[in-house]
Amino acid sequence: MKKRKMLIKKQKISFRFFLLLLFLTGLFAGATSYLSYYQAMNLTTNDSDSVVKGYYLLRDFEQQLAVAKEKGDNEEKMQKNIRYLATAMASYGTKTASTINSKEGQLTLNRYYNAIKQVGMNASTQTKNFYGNAQIVDSFLEDIEKVKVYEKAAFTYYKVDETAFSEEK
Repeated sequence: MKKRKMLIKKQKISFRFFLLLLFLTGLFAGATSYLSYYQAMNLTTNDSDSVVKGYYLLRDFEQQLAVAKEKGDNEEKMQKNIRYLATAMASYGTKTASTINSKEGQLTLNRYYNAIKQVGMNASTQTKNFYGNAQIVDSFLEDIEKVKVYEKAAFTYYKVDETAFSEEK
C-alpha cells in the first residue's frame, strides 16, 4: 500500500512536470515564431540604411535636375553634383535585400534597389546633357516617378513612415 501511494505520488509529480515542460515548450515555440515573423516583416539595419539613403538620393537628384533644367546654377557645378548623385545611385546595383526578410519583402526591396541603380546608370552617361535640356530632364523625371512607385511599394510593405523623412529635411 505504501509503495502504491509513493508510485501514485511520483506519477502526479511526473505528470505536473510534463505539463510544465509542455507549457514552456509552447511558450518558447510561440516566442520563436513571433521573432521569426518580426524579422521577416521589418527592415534590417543595412536595408533600413539603404532605403533612407535611396530616398534622399532620389530627392536630391530630382532637385538637381530641376535646377539644371532651368539653368539655375553654374553648369560645371551642376554636372559635378549630378555625376556624384548618379554614381551613388548606380552603386545600388551591389545591394540586395537581406535574406532574413520574407521572399516578398526581398523582391520588393530588390526591385526598388534595381530601379534606383538603373536611373543612376542612365544618368551617369548623360551628366553633360542635362544643363538646359528640358527633354532629357523630363525623361529622367518620369523615370524618377517610376522609381517612386517601387519605393512606395517597399514603404507600404515594411510600414515605413514617409513623413518622418520629410520632417528630417
